[in-house]
Amino acid sequence: MIKMRNVFSSMEKAQGELLQKVAVSSSDGRLRPVREKTLESFEGAWALAVRRGFALDEREVTSLYLLCLKKGLASEGIQVSPNLVAANERVIALIEEAAR
Repeated sequence: MIKMRNVFSSMEKAQGELLQKVAVSSSDGRLRPVREKTLESFEGAWALAVRRGFALDEREVTSLYLLCLKKGLASEGIQVSPNLVAANERVIALIEEAAR
């Protein structure tokens, strides 16, 4: 069983590292809508995983969040190189299906 405190800490750290790599300040005004879209996408995908009985580990949850963040950044015109966010097929499929 994963510890939510560790998951959120990992997500926060990964978010900071990704924003640094794409040269976006944490105070950038574009991040408000990005974070709203990220949260909506993440919650939908995670809820889908729970309904399906998938036991995501800390790494997969963080990957799920980062892919949702990448999607949110793209919606605001901030491109993220594909090699900066790794994910397995299950995580990618969750995001795609939840978006339908």
